[in-house]
Amino acid sequence: SSSPDDNNNNNDDNNNSNDKCIDYRFFLISVVSIIAPNIEMKIKYTFDIFDMDGNGLIDRHELSTVVAATQLLKGKHLTERVNKIMELADKDKNHELDYNEFAICCRRYAALIFPSQ
Repeated sequence: SSSPDDNNNNNDDNNNSNDKCIDYRFFLISVVSIIAPNIEMKIKYTFDIFDMDGNGLIDRHELSTVVAATQLLKGKHLTERVNKIMELADKDKNHELDYNEFAICCRRYAALIFPSQ
């Protein structure tokens, strides 16, 4: 017999639930984390993957996508992590990270961006 909670879970599965599939960006970052020979290559590929609009900057939305995919965070925990990264990395306070800001943050605080290995 199924409970209302079971029905809700089934509905979630039909609405882009992450239970049965992973975000392709998470997959790419995971692969890069394993095969990239050094941190610089990881940073470059990660930046390129998550600069979704190709403007050379990672905005808060794009950063949230990075963190959600690589750290599997949601809700309050995701918001707190993104806020911490922006606080540490956004040196010019324009609410976007250029490549240098992102790279410096990744080098200093790799665990904030990359999946643990």
